[in-house]
Amino acid sequence: YSFCTLLRLPPFPNTLQMTAKVTPELAAILRDNFREKLLDYKTVLSDASKPYFDAVVITSADEEQTKTYESNISNMLETGRIPKQTKYIVFPDPPGRRVGCGGATLYVLAELEKQFGEGYEKKSILLIHAGGYSKRLPNHSHCGKVFSMLPIPSVGASKSAMTMLELKLASFAHVASQIPSGKGGVFVTCSDDIILHNSSTCDFSQEGFTALGHPSPVTIGKDHGVFVLDSVDVNNTSAGISKCKKFIHKYPIEKQRSEGAVIGKDLDGEDEVFTDSCYFFSSSVSVALLKLFRELDNKIEAEIDAYGDFMQCLGPGRSTDYFENFGNTSNKDDAEERRTILFVRKSLYTTLEKFDLHCLRLPGSRFYHVGTMKEALHHFCSDAGFLTALDSKLPENGVCCMESVVEPGTVPEGPTIIEFSRVPKGVSVGPNCIISGVAFPETAGTIPGGIFLQTLPIRKSGSDLSFVTHILPTDADIKKSYTDIPLFGTQTGLTGSLWSTPLFPTCATAVESLQIALKIHDDLTKGTVPSIWSSKSDNLTSLADAVMQKALDAQKEMRTKLLADL
Repeated sequence: YSFCTLLRLPPFPNTLQMTAKVTPELAAILRDNFREKLLDYKTVLSDASKPYFDAVVITSADEEQTKTYESNISNMLETGRIPKQTKYIVFPDPPGRRVGCGGATLYVLAELEKQFGEGYEKKSILLIHAGGYSKRLPNHSHCGKVFSMLPIPSVGASKSAMTMLELKLASFAHVASQIPSGKGGVFVTCSDDIILHNSSTCDFSQEGFTALGHPSPVTIGKDHGVFVLDSVDVNNTSAGISKCKKFIHKYPIEKQRSEGAVIGKDLDGEDEVFTDSCYFFSSSVSVALLKLFRELDNKIEAEIDAYGDFMQCLGPGRSTDYFENFGNTSNKDDAEERRTILFVRKSLYTTLEKFDLHCLRLPGSRFYHVGTMKEALHHFCSDAGFLTALDSKLPENGVCCMESVVEPGTVPEGPTIIEFSRVPKGVSVGPNCIISGVAFPETAGTIPGGIFLQTLPIRKSGSDLSFVTHILPTDADIKKSYTDIPLFGTQTGLTGSLWSTPLFPTCATAVESLQIALKIHDDLTKGTVPSIWSSKSDNLTSLADAVMQKALDAQKEMRTKLLADL
């Protein structure tokens, strides 16, 4: 079917330009599709005899994050929030060099063979890449992006907010039934994006790779993977499946056109292409990739992408132009890293040359990335199309509150996100804030706008429970390394990144840590470097330290009490 006759009203505002525009009619269609998915998921939760994936695999950054994920999964199984008829496997990336989601996929295949033995490739697998510490959205760093909250209720626990894991399990439940019985394969997705689509025409019976394709203007295609279909005609505007000539990754606008990727025009008359998000590969691909992994001595020592480095190997029109493009790798200036990446890319190119790439054309579908503070504030607080499609609505005054006690008489301004927090009467919060885990005293007064504020319980080695409050600008580049870190308009004289530099003192109480954090902010906005930073105190911690020292038991107790009060 085609959505072209339904798109009549003006689209909702789309200030970030990270996804194709959404009209009210399309948002309503996506909402109805989403409701159907949640009803199906509710059936899966209530009836353990309903078929589902043989295993759900979630990757993690390391052993410490693995423990966190396993603890959260155990809690969600106990409370009936996730299906019990599947096996959950949390698998960490190997220590040492970053291996990327592509390298992690190869390690996962080896683990699946270990756990299931002969015939592992015939199992239906949902693979969620969730390694990493969400440095660009640090309120998710301690629990992981896959357990971040969304502004909609959980299907299995309606008084709680839905997590990203629940959304993934619900959104792709249809895949398990659309993989032919006995064939098996792996469906690959990430933990910081949301896919809204009609799944009724999805087909995962093809050998090789089958990827979801979302119509997007070429201005968005330049930052994503784009499918070049074997033939482009009027039928490409309807739902169905097309064999691909090739896959191009983050190509400039003119090159998308010259490669033949354009499929038509969008609402504004702009050239449109099919962009990527999630994909499925068949059991024969699993066998081929695992064979390659064995040939590489069961290890990957380079950052390999499961999207660009896998799918650019596919299709009769494929080329080797990307072999020496290292722009998307974190250690692109490391000569040894470049040599290793090049070798693995060439090996993948040979291994995957016999497999086809198919694009599932999903007209009207939308892809949303929610991996930065800017994106979260936009989508959760002011993106009417996104919220309507999730069967929600714009929050009052643009303030998105999740599992928080915000008393009448408070004055928060939107766009602002408040989660796991207590905001008493008389406290005002400025716009463009993210407040997480903070219990404000009544004397807190006014919290200025543009602030990320987070309180965490932590335990340093051999120490009692203590608390740390992080305070940063919501537009800060937390990953960037500086020779002189700028913070709230002041050059601090400190070297490093906001992620790894110890800036925040630990305190005996949450209130004390909050007061000190606000004092640090006050000093910096007046051009004064806080004296505590010059003391070289062992009491200072970084965002990275807090992740490793997190006290999940104390955090769980605090959140349980908060929910009870709600």
